Amino acid sequence: MENQGAHYTNEQIISMSEAKTGVNMFRVLITPWKQNLAKDPYIKHVKVSRKLPDTIKITIEERVEKYAVAVKANTLIIDAEGVGLVFDTNSPYIRIDGLDLAEPVLGQKIKDSSKVKNTEKALGLLKTFEENQIPVVKLAFSEVLLSVSIYDKLTCKAEYDVIIENMENLKEILADLKSKNIERGTIRLGKDDYLAWSPSI
Repeated sequence: MENQGAHYTNEQIISMSEAKTGVNMFRVLITPWKQNLAKDPYIKHVKVSRKLPDTIKITIEERVEKYAVAVKANTLIIDAEGVGLVFDTNSPYIRIDGLDLAEPVLGQKIKDSSKVKNTEKALGLLKTFEENQIPVVKLAFSEVLLSVSIYDKLTCKAEYDVIIENMENLKEILADLKSKNIERGTIRLGKDDYLAWSPSI
């Protein structure tokens, strides 16, 4: 049993596969084991193989909880690729608000219900923030501006494209604010390198 994840124990994986012990391994149908495991939203990849002389090996790669997405009155936990894992209103993960989503299906990628592809933008932007080591606690989309909560009381407001184009400027002002022990206020980014901070939230 090889499990590259922390959500399920080995015992849980074996139980979910409905594997039977004490049976001649060449008489065991292992395809149903794989199918049973693949149904679970947390299972990203699964491989079941026979290993002589008397072992059947199950190799699992799990999906990892990453973000929390507001879905009507509920909260959907997704992985970095946008695959829905579980509904949980008590989530510690980075929250994404303001997405116009089609009805989510656990085990599948979330989809926008409109032509505005904000889901793809959100996941890409969060990945960029992570690569640039910029802490984020929440993204909130509106019709015009994207609001990025760096800390609970420090927010950056700008159009999506402007944030992408001014990532270095954002890093510089965050470093400057940090050097002054400032963790509240509003940062506004605009075209032509417009950059401003105000203490108001």
